[in-house]
Amino acid sequence: MRWSRGVLRDFGNMSSATLMFVLDRIMQHAPPASNGFGMAFGPGLVAETFRFDLAG
Repeated sequence: MRWSRGVLRDFGNMSSATLMFVLDRIMQHAPPASNGFGMAFGPGLVAETFRFDLAG
């Protein structure tokens, strides 16, 4: 959650693009061999999801 909160604090809500900024921070700062799952909800019924696995 710290990366999501940091992006929202620094840039505000950018709708769906926020997800890419959060992913960038995760990839820069997460420990090697990390994995996770991301979700973003847009206007209406739009939902974006992804799973990631950072190779060590």
